[in-house]
Amino acid sequence: MNFIKYIKDKINYILIFIIYCMIIISYLYAMKINKNAIIIIISISFIFFIIAFLITYFKKNYYIKNIEKIIDNLDEKYLISEIMEKPRREENLAYYRILQRANKSMIENVNKVRTSQKDYKEYIESWVHEIKIPITSAKLLCENNKSEITNKIDEEIEEINNFVEQALFYARLEKVSNDFMIRKINLGEVIKNVLSRNKKIMIQNNMKVELNNVDVMAYTDEKWLEFILNQIIINSIKYKKELGAEIFIRSKGKCRKHKFIY
Repeated sequence: MNFIKYIKDKINYILIFIIYCMIIISYLYAMKINKNAIIIIISISFIFFIIAFLITYFKKNYYIKNIEKIIDNLDEKYLISEIMEKPRREENLAYYRILQRANKSMIENVNKVRTSQKDYKEYIESWVHEIKIPITSAKLLCENNKSEITNKIDEEIEEINNFVEQALFYARLEKVSNDFMIRKINLGEVIKNVLSRNKKIMIQNNMKVELNNVDVMAYTDEKWLEFILNQIIINSIKYKKELGAEIFIRSKGKCRKHKFIY
């Protein structure tokens, strides 16, 4: 709490004290009290006023700093009224009760939003799993009835499948820690699986992929890595500026040096 601003906030009290001192001086002067006595009386009053003023400032400043320290350590800062110390002064207690009521309303709204989001994400996950059945069936029909038209349809279905996968992974973003399964995998195999999924659309766009030093064992989540690589490949195809564009995928570190051209 800034001391100068605190003085400005209390300017009314300071003015009242000054007026009080002027009245006391006028009264004592009218009573023909010795000037030195008047100066001593006013000086004592001024000293007590300053002491009371400073004590009040430091107490309030200490109280506010404690609250700031508590809120800095809170992840959900709107819960401050639940753990802060209950004030003793009636004025502060009134503000405390108002803050509690406001925070209670906020917590209720947050819980409603969380419940709504949870229901929506569960619906999205359920919808994705359901929609994958007709997508898989449609791809099988295209595979069993190959023609120029079914090849085009299959490409569009694969694009739909990519969007569906994207929706599923975004729905699971808040549950990443629960959905993660870290294990040792071969990066080259994961990359080849992703490229295989997008092989037709890359051929259609006359795109090449160069792999350097990807035959590496690493610890990661295979599913999430495939998703990220798939998004990179799709966006590279989508935003390429010319035909015959190339994608380069390399790894750094200790690995067997192999080179693959797709």
